[in-house]
Amino acid sequence: SPVKKSGNVYTYTADCSMKMPTGATMNSRSTSVMTVASESFYRIEIDVVTDGQPSKELLVATRIGDCPK
Repeated sequence: SPVKKSGNVYTYTADCSMKMPTGATMNSRSTSVMTVASESFYRIEIDVVTDGQPSKELLVATRIGDCPK
């Protein structure tokens, strides 16, 4: 889906349908909420439902500096 922005919070969804080697189809929907706290810190909370089974993921990122040249 298009990204929705509200202040420093970005929300987006993705739908995926994959055909498995067995011939069955697996359906998944993820909803991600990214909160940007600063230029060097953000977190993303991801809720996923795959064939009716929910799961959650949390990604926390902090910039630690430039890459070596």
